[in-house]
Amino acid sequence: MGAEHSKNPEAVEAIGFLSDNERHDLGTAFRQLVCPDGKSEPDANSNFDVISFQAFSRKVLPEDVSRRFHQAMCEKSALVDRDLVDRDAFTISVSHVTKGNLERKCHYYVRLAADYRKGVAPTPSAPHLHHLVCSLISAALSSRALNPKVNVWGGATKEANAKLARTMLDEMIFAKHAGGDKKVMVSFYDDPMPDDVVFASADLEKWLLENALMPRLFDHVFRSIFFSASDLAAETVPDGGIELPLLPELGSPGGKESLLDAASVLYLNNFVPMECRHQWRQVFDTKQHGASFATMLQKLEKVGGPSLLVVCDSDGYIFGGFASVPWTVSSQYQGDNSCFLFSLSRGMGVFRACEYNNHFMYLNHEMETMPNGLAMGGQPEYYGLFLDADFGKGHSHAEPMCTTYNSPQLSKEKAFDIARVEVWALGEAEDRKVHAHGSALDKNLEVQAMMEMVGKPMSGVYEPVEDPDDQ
Repeated sequence: MGAEHSKNPEAVEAIGFLSDNERHDLGTAFRQLVCPDGKSEPDANSNFDVISFQAFSRKVLPEDVSRRFHQAMCEKSALVDRDLVDRDAFTISVSHVTKGNLERKCHYYVRLAADYRKGVAPTPSAPHLHHLVCSLISAALSSRALNPKVNVWGGATKEANAKLARTMLDEMIFAKHAGGDKKVMVSFYDDPMPDDVVFASADLEKWLLENALMPRLFDHVFRSIFFSASDLAAETVPDGGIELPLLPELGSPGGKESLLDAASVLYLNNFVPMECRHQWRQVFDTKQHGASFATMLQKLEKVGGPSLLVVCDSDGYIFGGFASVPWTVSSQYQGDNSCFLFSLSRGMGVFRACEYNNHFMYLNHEMETMPNGLAMGGQPEYYGLFLDADFGKGHSHAEPMCTTYNSPQLSKEKAFDIARVEVWALGEAEDRKVHAHGSALDKNLEVQAMMEMVGKPMSGVYEPVEDPDDQ
């Protein structure tokens, strides 16, 4: 694109971080910025002003954010008129925001969040950062790479985007605003966004190290402005070279009718293991299959890999849990420390396993001496999330926090009525064969539980059950 022949060492270094395709795309972008009529070619003295850049980026960035990015590019310009951006400044800035290290990217985070005077370091407040994060979420979900997936997931709303932005910022804001006691933080979302807290680059660097979604959103948005769709499709994990989509493909009907909106899926997909992020497939929904624990159990037992349980109570609270392994009827706890509980009401929250116990997952029924139902975290009568086998009831007892996931009460009331339940199979694991008939001992679940406790699981000869959805 011409910058490789620059006499500016910083510009030469910046162009070195870009691939051949990215250099070509950047040359095309610069040409469109300085010669929008397409009838001429840029020369060594070509430059562009803020009006041209806002017109160029208007489909992605709001006017105030594009104006601040133009101002940040002007800081790199060698022109006497510092309100114009030359080729070198453009190359350096785009390379830094798309390929730069954390320190370089933080420089732009700070400048994009708030207005500032030349020579004075900007100090964005919590509302400034919230507006920036909302803008980036909205821009990412409306980008040409993600928009088709967003529509499949029922679209995105300003309210949902704002809730996700608040969630992403809350821990950093709360740590600076009120001492960071996470046990108190669960009610922090109800408080107004504090406007008396400001942040320096060091605060943002720490936050970005702990919040993997924000850098990925930032990269996606700025790559979508300057690079082609084919380059966007090549988004990878830096150390593994594995494609890592922000939103999963929908492997079955049900997205638009789901309890989950695009912002919620974007949030949750960031926490599940990498192999689960490409495709989600709905396998159970009370709206479609009816309020039946037996039917849900049958669908769960078919899932051959990780799954996501989503619950809506009668008060409209939405919450659930990620199961890292296939569900199996057993008297034993299952799963591992990659399981988690989550809440999508009020704010959003993901609650990972702590080291207190290994009560990650539990599924049982038709027992007289053990709980019958599905549970995640805690212990009998005090589960972090429990759905009773007598379908329609559940509880989330956390006093003060769930012992397995350190999670708060997820539902509005401790004991709740179920309004709707969904189960999603994550990743591309094949379904398991479901078995209906076993030996006489297998049918006696009390005996089976006792045998499992002493390490002697039983087996028999089984015949497969036919699922109506498979016919």
